[in-house]
Amino acid sequence: MTYKPTHNNTLGGIKAWMVWACAALFYCYQYIIRVSPNVMTEDLMQAFAIDATALSIIVAFYYYAYAGMQIPMGALMDRFGPGSILSFAGFVCAGACFIFSTTNDATSASVARFMMGLGSACGWLGILKLGTLWFRPQQLGKVIGFTMTLGTVGAATGGLPLEFLIDYIGWRKSMIIIGIVGGVIGSLIFITARNTPPHLPEKLFNDGKNETIRFLEGIKCVIFYQQVWLLGIYAMLMYVPLTILGDLWGVPFIQKVYLIDEKFAAPVVSSLFVGIACGSPMFALLSDSLESRKIPLILGALTTLLIYCVIFFIPGIPLVLMYVLFFLAGFFFPAQCLCFAAVCEITPLNASGLVIGFINMVVMSSGILFHPLVGKLLDLNSNQLLSDGIPLYSLTDFRIALSTIPICLGGALILSLFIHETYPKAHATKN
Repeated sequence: MTYKPTHNNTLGGIKAWMVWACAALFYCYQYIIRVSPNVMTEDLMQAFAIDATALSIIVAFYYYAYAGMQIPMGALMDRFGPGSILSFAGFVCAGACFIFSTTNDATSASVARFMMGLGSACGWLGILKLGTLWFRPQQLGKVIGFTMTLGTVGAATGGLPLEFLIDYIGWRKSMIIIGIVGGVIGSLIFITARNTPPHLPEKLFNDGKNETIRFLEGIKCVIFYQQVWLLGIYAMLMYVPLTILGDLWGVPFIQKVYLIDEKFAAPVVSSLFVGIACGSPMFALLSDSLESRKIPLILGALTTLLIYCVIFFIPGIPLVLMYVLFFLAGFFFPAQCLCFAAVCEITPLNASGLVIGFINMVVMSSGILFHPLVGKLLDLNSNQLLSDGIPLYSLTDFRIALSTIPICLGGALILSLFIHETYPKAHATKN
């Protein structure tokens, strides 16, 4: 049986937004964990005596767990509901931060990053699952937009504020503090979040008889819906800039371009996330006003492609203009997030967790594929001169390695032309 939300005061009301706020707080937190290596690059390379390739692999372990757990996590949320799983995830992330803060070994650091990815794997997925249960279909775009806005607050916090904290107490103690915050958030979600609004039966999650049916429906959507694959690959290619620049190489690139310290380079990358925070609700409103998902997808891919080509290939850009370019790149990125609204609009409610999990798995595989690739390209083109045990990379090295970003965005633009319109009103008219 496929459960559809009924139109009542619960859907999209105050209670719904309170549930969303608790889940979004965890999403904000896991973003801090994800991007934290960006302001620790030199510290980590010194602490573990490694080069760019090895550091990229350590960072990629986050994505091995995050991407690999998306489909299982989606199935678990379809079975048990997202509330309790989100709470447990907070404690997993907290423990991982404590391990990472105490290790001197690259292998142990990789295990800790893997655990961080494992805990973070249900952040975005949990919010989307709660969104399909607590909000009307027409509100889902707004839920996604506001979630991205709050998530980028976490990403920005993982930039300059974290850089100042690291300068003051060191990266290890900073990770301990981040771990404590994770425990607090996990406790808060456990106390406040619930899986379903009152009008939906609890057996939507706890009825084992329907578990196989839900799983098969989700697998059917994944295997046979061509649009699910197109939306997933588009979303992955659009996410590559955020993975590469936001998580690890954005700050070192800006340092190399302008020969400035980390504390001055980090705000430039943070402006990328400020742009996302501003653009997320705007793209949600644009999509609703146009009654279209497809048009914003095309617009986002085209504009970000042009912006990153300017960033990487036009020399002599003033620092102030670079702030603007990173902001604009972030502002147009939220078109990617509409892929999740689109896939929810073509997926049965009781299988949405698994299908959303598949999409997010494809998206987060960008870290698995492109972090090692970019690190390898840096090391292949570098002259391998060392400064205090840290390899030195030229601006040309960075431009060659980071050229993977506009290539991916060009692919996303091509794919967007083949994605069908899914906006609820237009979709209903077709059917």
